[in-house]
Amino acid sequence: MRLETARDLLRRTSRPVLDVALACGFASTSHFTKCYRERFLCTPTEERQSYQWANTRTTSSVGTATPMRLVAK
Repeated sequence: MRLETARDLLRRTSRPVLDVALACGFASTSHFTKCYRERFLCTPTEERQSYQWANTRTTSSVGTATPMRLVAK
């Protein structure tokens, strides 16, 4: 649950990763990043970057953004 809340904050806000980690009950950025990577297979920073990139792409002529999850190989 904490990690899902963190993911939502990363996607919807521009708060620093440390603030997100602390807001979700993690004592440090390094522990938060380790747990996040184990759960979502990317770092919090990668998550934010890929989500923001995906939301800049449009899928129709009216300009609606489609959230996408990009996975690095």
